[in-house]
Amino acid sequence: MASAPSQNFRFWVENIDELLTSGLLGPHIVLDHCVGLSDEQWKVLAAWGAAGALVPRSDPHHGLATVTPVVATNRHGIQEAVSSDNEFEHGLDFFTEMRTLMTVQRGAAFAAASAGETDAPAPYGVRDALRAATIGGALAAGLADQIGTIVAGARAGLTVLSLDRLRPVASHIGAVVAYASVADVDTVVVDGILRKSGGELVDIDRAALVRHAEASRDRLLGLIGTSAEELRFSGRLAVPPR
Repeated sequence: MASAPSQNFRFWVENIDELLTSGLLGPHIVLDHCVGLSDEQWKVLAAWGAAGALVPRSDPHHGLATVTPVVATNRHGIQEAVSSDNEFEHGLDFFTEMRTLMTVQRGAAFAAASAGETDAPAPYGVRDALRAATIGGALAAGLADQIGTIVAGARAGLTVLSLDRLRPVASHIGAVVAYASVADVDTVVVDGILRKSGGELVDIDRAALVRHAEASRDRLLGLIGTSAEELRFSGRLAVPPR
């Protein structure tokens, strides 16, 4: 969801105020992106208890906004979730999304404080970023009592990292948020089912998946009259004049 602000960005929701006053909002609604909203529109979202899923990399990459509006969620008491899209242009990587969110928030928070703004939020630390990437998503999905935290009665959903590659480690949370990558994920359990072990997917034929994905790629590219071979080295790298 995005509305049209003063900058020359591209948006696709023109009747945002009509939607916000429709009576459809509530804790069961998750709004994605949330760029370009006015302060009054943010107040409506907060009053209804609607969740906001922010997309730290996609917004500036595709010209939706200069940065994701994490400071707006801070100022209006909304716990943001971390989202991702358009993986055909940048790989799905929640570690990078989490770090981007933290970097953007810290820069904006410091700028607001330097400008003397009275409602400047505190700069994020690693725990704030981890919260957005875990319990933030669970809250947005209305599943905070089932996923997002390790508590008795919750579903057994775990992501276990090996930090051997990152040694020496002082803060384990700091290492996960600020340094780790998908290469450090050793084990994944989803709803009690082992999905990844020893860094490898369980019961998944990766070679077959790759073949199906490449066949799909070739079919889609063929529909627009091109091919992977034509695109492989297409374009030229512009070299600045000396």
